[in-house]
Amino acid sequence: MRARACPLDGRVERAFRETKSTFEVRPIFHHRDDTSTGHIVACFLALRLEVDLQRRLDERQVEVSWPDLLRDLTEVRAVDLTLDGQRYRLRTDLRGSAYHAFAAAGARPPALVTPLGPAPMASPMASPPSSAEPVEVPA
Repeated sequence: MRARACPLDGRVERAFRETKSTFEVRPIFHHRDDTSTGHIVACFLALRLEVDLQRRLDERQVEVSWPDLLRDLTEVRAVDLTLDGQRYRLRTDLRGSAYHAFAAAGARPPALVTPLGPAPMASPMASPPSSAEPVEVPA
């Protein structure tokens, strides 16, 4: 019996090629069936999400390569800071195709500035901050 070709076969193969070259994939060896199964499921879900996002970008006529899109999304950063007793999260500008990816996924990008509420009260036993550098957190 011969399997029918799926219209997505070419896209799936391209996605595997681009993803492997983007992440410089190396063999992963699992020693238990449950970890092998988990790895396969995670890879399949990642591929499914990529194919779906690419389809949505195609519908919007956004032409971008997967490595370029990953680069643009990786550049989206956020930093938490405290100013006058209030905490805030600041987001970087969206560059390249990052905005299109959010829109295609049906997600609104995080606000440039998000108020997080009052800063926690410092306890008398707390040590002073070790540095004044902001800490990056995922958006």
